[in-house]
Amino acid sequence: MTSHRDIDLCIPCEGELPWLVESCHQCALPLAGAGPLCGRCLGDPPAFDRCIAACAYAEPVTRWVHAGKYRGDFSRLAILAELLRRPVAALQQAPD
Repeated sequence: MTSHRDIDLCIPCEGELPWLVESCHQCALPLAGAGPLCGRCLGDPPAFDRCIAACAYAEPVTRWVHAGKYRGDFSRLAILAELLRRPVAALQQAPD
């Protein structure tokens, strides 16, 4: 049976993912306050200009990454790829 969704994840499970709502534009870590950059990137910027992430590195994302990396279980990597495609596409469509 097909769900007709663009992602192989049920709606309740998708809603429970550790979404990054506000994150640093440079390192993608969650932001505690206002502004585009975290204090760490302001004080000691990393060697890269931008990092894009859809979710925080927390359960179940950590489990999915570890399964692919250490056990060769790539069943959830398509989900992670789709999750990342969304913010990349939004950034590409954003006006300069």
